[in-house]
Amino acid sequence: MAAWLNAFVAFEARYPWWGLAWVAFCIALSVLLRLSRGAPIFPVIPRSALFRASWASGRSRKSFLTALGGARNCLLIGVTKEELIVVPCFPFNLMFLPEVFDLEHRVPRRDIISVDPANRLLRGDVTVIRFRRDDGRENEIELRVADGGDLRSALA
Repeated sequence: MAAWLNAFVAFEARYPWWGLAWVAFCIALSVLLRLSRGAPIFPVIPRSALFRASWASGRSRKSFLTALGGARNCLLIGVTKEELIVVPCFPFNLMFLPEVFDLEHRVPRRDIISVDPANRLLRGDVTVIRFRRDDGRENEIELRVADGGDLRSALA
């Protein structure tokens, strides 16, 4: 066994709680980051939303990493008169997952460029939404909800 691995095993045997402490530290840091940005820990979709879906799936097409990642049955999606809201449910909004996989969006309706249906072989009815980010670049997200037609008509 490599020397570094022996040292790690000895450290782990001496401090068996260090892994849990590291996870707790990451969670606490992500909570502080969310609170400093004004993002909710327990997100909700407004009751006045034209469309609401919980436990939906989706992914961002911002990069190769975000396209590989994504969320399966852990997104809240809402469409109001002013914006499209996509946010992971608690606890999936912790540990920097929304930031790494680009899963949290509040898109003003004026910035939505297109809303198109797509039929993915293994994922079924998917809605592809192209929008303009705050920095002016375009981005696409794929959302899968129980009734994609209702989502597309709410965004029309």
